[in-house]
Amino acid sequence: MPHIGRWAGLVFTLVVAGCAKDDSILRVAADVTGPSIVPVDSLVLREQDSLPLGAFTSFFDRDAAGRTFVNDMQDARLVAFGADGGFLWASGTRGDGPGQYQVPSAVEVVAHGALLAVFDVRRRTLSLVDSRTGAFRRSLPTEFQDVGTNWVIAGDTVLFAPHMAAVLGARWITTSDRVTTLGATPTRLLSAPDVTLRHGRPSIIPYEHGFLVALPATPRLLVLDSLGGQRGQIALPAARRKGESARLFDAGSRGTQAGMGMLGSSLYGLARLASGEIAVVFLDMDVVKGDGGRARFENFKLYLSIVKPDLSAVCVDGMIPVTTDVAPLPVFVGDTLFTLARQVSTGTAVRSVIYGYRVSSEGCEWQPTGGVLPPSPLDSSAAAQPRP
Repeated sequence: MPHIGRWAGLVFTLVVAGCAKDDSILRVAADVTGPSIVPVDSLVLREQDSLPLGAFTSFFDRDAAGRTFVNDMQDARLVAFGADGGFLWASGTRGDGPGQYQVPSAVEVVAHGALLAVFDVRRRTLSLVDSRTGAFRRSLPTEFQDVGTNWVIAGDTVLFAPHMAAVLGARWITTSDRVTTLGATPTRLLSAPDVTLRHGRPSIIPYEHGFLVALPATPRLLVLDSLGGQRGQIALPAARRKGESARLFDAGSRGTQAGMGMLGSSLYGLARLASGEIAVVFLDMDVVKGDGGRARFENFKLYLSIVKPDLSAVCVDGMIPVTTDVAPLPVFVGDTLFTLARQVSTGTAVRSVIYGYRVSSEGCEWQPTGGVLPPSPLDSSAAAQPRP
């Protein structure tokens, strides 16, 4: 198996969003107290020698029974592990037929834990497989190039944020495979793929009678009404993470190509905690020149901010203490954040561990957001109506 550090940045070729000149992050003192992040669990995934996880692995999900489902992007398959970390099954091959994938990305547990939904970027499909056996059940074509992670599951209804799409949200009824969309993605975000390929994945959650949307490469949350129209925005200040540079939009991908590194934080998670507070996860990383002058991503750092339910204040940038050679994407189960860490242990052997952290705002030094502000002109877009 090749050193996973060479391939850690692949996940970033599957992402989208953008930024503009006056989008610089509001910074607060770097020594303010952030969220409480307490390690509560770790689980070593016992891979089979004949079926090791590939180098690109980063997407995963967990169910209520503690099973872990990992998207092995390199080999275009799903691999399931039990609550004890033991291997359960592997499912899928590369191809265009039933139960096959070209470029699988997000994987989510749906249908009351009975099914796994796997999005295929190249085929623009959701494939559904049995969570107990990995057997293929059916596929659902979509209009989306990709989708974000951290879906909201409520019974048979799934809410997720389309990625590289003109809409901000989508509702999927798993029993009928009916999909409706809502909201319009700001035009400037769709027109900046050089920036957006490197700065995260979108997320959406219900909020009051509407929604909150987190868009990568922007220093705020969008507040939507029930039809997806923009009601306003709230600022997300930074203390210890990179934040979003005013140069981000202008520099685009040139920062990476010139060896300048990542110019801003990548946004990778949005979730509602039991307290009603809203958790937002950011990823910082460095870019270095690898073999043959190719860019290599390393020095990954996850940060967690928590926003009050009324959006009036935010607890800023608690660091999640994970060390890994691949991008550590967050998965929330209640108030516990899980992430998959993968590191080369000896020679070319890779150790894969799921870490869990209990998160809360206990002891926070709250920073005011200024409340819900009017929508930014930067987020203007053509009006979009919900559609089936």
